[in-house]
Amino acid sequence: MSPVSAVLDKYIQLIKYKYNVQIIAIPSILNFGALNDPQISVYYISNSVYKLRLKCEGYYRNHPNFITKSLIWLFKLRTAICSYFVDDYVTKWEEDASYKALNDINKAQKVDVIVSLSGAITHAHFAAKRFKESHPNVRWITFFTDPITFQSANYYPSFFNIEKMRKKRYIKELSIYNSADYNILLEDLYYDALNKFHQPKEKTICFKYVLDDIRKSILLTNNNNIGIGCRMVYAGALYKVIRNPQYMLSVISQIDDVHLDMFVRYTECIDIVKKYLSYHINLYPEANTQRYKEMICYEYDVLVNIGNNCKNQSPSKMLELLSSGRPILNFYYNKDSQYEMIEKYPLGLNVGRDDNDAVGKVRDFCKCMKGKQLAFTEVVRLYPENSINKQKDILESLF
Repeated sequence: MSPVSAVLDKYIQLIKYKYNVQIIAIPSILNFGALNDPQISVYYISNSVYKLRLKCEGYYRNHPNFITKSLIWLFKLRTAICSYFVDDYVTKWEEDASYKALNDINKAQKVDVIVSLSGAITHAHFAAKRFKESHPNVRWITFFTDPITFQSANYYPSFFNIEKMRKKRYIKELSIYNSADYNILLEDLYYDALNKFHQPKEKTICFKYVLDDIRKSILLTNNNNIGIGCRMVYAGALYKVIRNPQYMLSVISQIDDVHLDMFVRYTECIDIVKKYLSYHINLYPEANTQRYKEMICYEYDVLVNIGNNCKNQSPSKMLELLSSGRPILNFYYNKDSQYEMIEKYPLGLNVGRDDNDAVGKVRDFCKCMKGKQLAFTEVVRLYPENSINKQKDILESLF
């Protein structure tokens, strides 16, 4: 499950017994197949090229070789070249496939409410917009977790003039807000919707990332840390521009008696990570959702977070880390809402790029915090504004 999907999934798990929940999703090598949840139906969308790419990535994951790796890079090169000349090329087939799936679902059982979710990719919103135009009585609620128009990382090197692209995307994003019945935006984006897109407050709802008692949904696993120092884990995506691991790795690599395991998908930062691999720093493939929860709750002493180098997009992962009750090291760029949360957290340490003696601070933190864990009830008392039940009730009221 992607980080964006995980945000909405927390609400789905609470309401799935009251409503007939049907999800339209794009498969990945981590979730392709049955969901095994009788309360939820999943309709996976794909096309022939995407299916072939998934097969190559899945095969390479288990049997890495030069041929499969070359094929994967050819798929990426094809997408990059097409995107260079065609704006929104990446999302067009996804929009069409999602729209078709909506119509198929509606034929089998009438759709009453659509909640379209997006990070930086908007195909779900445009598919829902098309469906809303032909079915005006359907309630349409958007849910935005990432900026679209005002996120520089969304503008790949392309044939198009960047300012013209930005204006075009502004118009498209505005059309989504205007057409939907309600727009839910995470806190970082809410004020942009009001001030830059001039949306009325009565249809614009601000949500925060929520705490979730993830320890209830997993089995207790063993922490085999005895005698091997402090074990640390980073699990998530990495990006050269907005979430670069260079500084974090440079600090941790200087500390003896700590072990860092990184679970990341093959990304543009892989060369940076490989420079620091050693007996103390290890790289593993991306973990699925269940395995990720087990690791952060029970198997590691300290959880590592890398903040985003932008002001209107905070990683949702921080709330999952807090929900675990484990000690957290936050390597931040900006003193944003996540920085403030760690300042309140008794088992947390913020580490900035201009900190004096960052290595010493991290070393002392690891020695002091090894083996500690807060109960979930203690975490909720620290952050009552991030309780999921209040937001769940708001979402249901929009139905």
